Amino acid sequence: MPVAFTTPDPESDKKRERPQKLIFSIDEKDYTIPADFTAAEGLTFVDLLRRQGTDVATAWALEYALGTEGYRALLVIGAHPDHDERFREVCNIVVAEVSGKRFGVSTAPKEPPAPKPEPAKPAKAPSASSRARRTPRARS
Repeated sequence: MPVAFTTPDPESDKKRERPQKLIFSIDEKDYTIPADFTAAEGLTFVDLLRRQGTDVATAWALEYALGTEGYRALLVIGAHPDHDERFREVCNIVVAEVSGKRFGVSTAPKEPPAPKPEPAKPAKAPSASSRARRTPRARS
């Protein structure tokens, strides 16, 4: 059976509250992104990546997730050489969140796998000298 859609109401989307996740702060002002992204948002990122390249898709993801104010604040901080490493870290986190959660794929760190039990070591066959010690002598 085909899937049927209705045209979404843009106003209802604007009213929808989304849980936020703190990404960085500047002078005690917090900048957040949505805690989760929809499949459509991830698809938009992938489409931009395919059609217009990495730079356009990355810039879109940053501005879309952070909002215009957060994106501009990040650009100002990124221009300062002392903040380069943290700037890159924030950019990577945001892009991973937007792109990594497309189609329900989580980017949350996974629990490390439980260590595998070591395989049982095969029992050693007794040596000839130990067999000789254990073997009762025949009585004559």
